[in-house]
Amino acid sequence: MWLVLGVSPWFYPFSFVLIANRILALSLLCHEGLHRNLHGRGKWNDFLGRYLCAFPTSISFSKYRRLHQLHHSTVGSDRWDPDRHLYNGYPVGAFRFFVRLMSRVLTLRTAYDFVMYYTEFPEAVRRKRVADGRLFILSDRSDFIPFLLFHTTSLSLITYFGVWPEFLLLYIAPLMLLTQPYVILIGGIQHGPQRIAAHDVSRNVSGSRLYMWLLLPIDINFHAAHHLDAQVPHYWLKKKSEDLAEEGHVLWTENYLQTMRSLFRNT
Repeated sequence: MWLVLGVSPWFYPFSFVLIANRILALSLLCHEGLHRNLHGRGKWNDFLGRYLCAFPTSISFSKYRRLHQLHHSTVGSDRWDPDRHLYNGYPVGAFRFFVRLMSRVLTLRTAYDFVMYYTEFPEAVRRKRVADGRLFILSDRSDFIPFLLFHTTSLSLITYFGVWPEFLLLYIAPLMLLTQPYVILIGGIQHGPQRIAAHDVSRNVSGSRLYMWLLLPIDINFHAAHHLDAQVPHYWLKKKSEDLAEEGHVLWTENYLQTMRSLFRNT
């Protein structure tokens, strides 16, 4: 932000990519919080995951946790996996994929899907209720009210200081034009197209440390190891993969280029 606002607007393309990368990384730290890997105490873990990772990336921590737990228990299921749409369309022609991706961005379908998946506005609009009849968003299973308060406060400060153009250019644009479209590709990188073996529901992706920091941060490239044991913190996943290999359990592993070829081969 400082490079664009304090040095030169010509830094915007660089800042755009870097900010999108860091938004992705922060959302992946939220993902660590979903699995209670941020802190040994549950309440501290949820506080850090919710207020320092999820809400700043416009994610409802409680909504994402519910969907992600279901994803882990049903990965690969056409009926039950809430993330199935992220990887069931591969392999696909590269041109067709990117045309469809750009169409989704331009028609605001990406933004709409983000709100529907990562927030509890759908539950609020549909007036979903829990067993005792209370509105779901007022139950202890929801963080809708704190989410609203967080973003109402944030947007009020943005309005007070008159920084809406900067907010749109340096947060909303990277989030919706790069981070979220790339999440669709990450779904394919992690899970598709699957190998024949039933246990190969997710892959590890190898690559240089710099490329992985840029393309798959917070060790999300060790996704096969993560699905074997989600309680392992991200910084131990590489060691977990190596230990499994020494024991004769070799995980599905490809480098980034191989993965792209498998996703975008001619169909």
